[in-house]
Amino acid sequence: MGTLARVVIGEGLQQSTIAVNPLVIVGWIGLLITAINLMPAGQLDGGRIVQAIYGRKIARWGTITTIICWRSPRW
Repeated sequence: MGTLARVVIGEGLQQSTIAVNPLVIVGWIGLLITAINLMPAGQLDGGRIVQAIYGRKIARWGTITTIICWRSPRW
């Protein structure tokens, strides 16, 4: 990631602030919301996909596992 940042930004990495286009921020927020929506929990799209493929029983366990992992302390 650091190499990619050096290639794209170049000498701008030495500055304390970097100008970012507002569309980059909106795109990042869109990706974040999509990633959260694809978590296999409850009525989110990921939960519906798991339920369609594996059935309700596995989807219920997937929801419980997702909630436990989401609530657990970060490593």
